[in-house]
Amino acid sequence: LIYIQPRDDSVRHGSSLSAMVELATAADYTLVETTLFNAFFVQNQLYQEYLTKEVPDTSIEALHEITMGTELYQLYDGTVKLWGCRKMLWHRFPMDEERIQMLPAEERLFPFAPMAGSVSATNNGGSKGG
Repeated sequence: LIYIQPRDDSVRHGSSLSAMVELATAADYTLVETTLFNAFFVQNQLYQEYLTKEVPDTSIEALHEITMGTELYQLYDGTVKLWGCRKMLWHRFPMDEERIQMLPAEERLFPFAPMAGSVSATNNGGSKGG
């Protein structure tokens, strides 16, 4: 996710790690470490001279462990499911899967499903009982 917080001191969103890496790369810096909430960058020249053996892989995937991530999945019928942390971290408020549904339950249908009766029943294992 590339997200850059608006330049406004009244906004408290934070920017995504991917956005920070993109910005740092453009300014000739390399990501060398992360913590739960912080990222550390060094100038590319310093990385090349001193850190390539200690930090051979500077990708986000190698350096950042997501311990409190929340993932959202869309099911075929439009149902939204949550996986991972199910609370608002800074507010300690639970995330309710039912409250985030975009479609009412009666409208959650797979739009490309075959019409009832349009697919003939087949016997996958051959005929049984003659």
